[in-house]
Amino acid sequence: CRIDNRAKSLRIDALPDDDEISIPGGFADADADAALTALDELANFLRLVPRTTTVATPALTIADELFTNALLNAPGQRRASTQEEMRKFKSSKTSEIFLGTDYSKLVIGCRDLYGTLDIQRLLHRLQETFTLGIGKSIRHDPTTGAGIGFRVILEMSKSLYVGVRKGKETLICCELPLRQSMKETEGAPKNIHLVTL
Repeated sequence: CRIDNRAKSLRIDALPDDDEISIPGGFADADADAALTALDELANFLRLVPRTTTVATPALTIADELFTNALLNAPGQRRASTQEEMRKFKSSKTSEIFLGTDYSKLVIGCRDLYGTLDIQRLLHRLQETFTLGIGKSIRHDPTTGAGIGFRVILEMSKSLYVGVRKGKETLICCELPLRQSMKETEGAPKNIHLVTL
């Protein structure tokens, strides 16, 4: 995990050693360390930004979800035919978590260089969480995750922006207002912007 404090961004590199990558179902030890370091740096940054007290916990939850998706799901959606192929594909790319603020809102984003997010599948899962409820739509398969992450970050955000350049990159940005409570944010109408190129 390289952290560029001047740019106030966090860059998370895929692990160069194939033997340290856990496939599928969770972080290897080095991945978990990188995630904790990135989240600690994000928390430190949020302490420096005025009016982020109410959004600090949701911001860290969103960052954790985006981090997990970039490291585990983005490479996995390629559907590699063997674990060795998956390891090579996974370790060859970089993901970046970033944030910014204009002091009225906070934006947290993640960019991966895979471009594997299937927006139609994502919308289908999102609809399931609304139709069945989050509790009944949770998948209990450790190899695929619970499948409710997008719904969780949607609830915590005012707006979500998702852009996919197929096979090249995925960019997800979440906007959190700094001048309203989380209860107001969770109950407010949401904006979702989806683009596939």
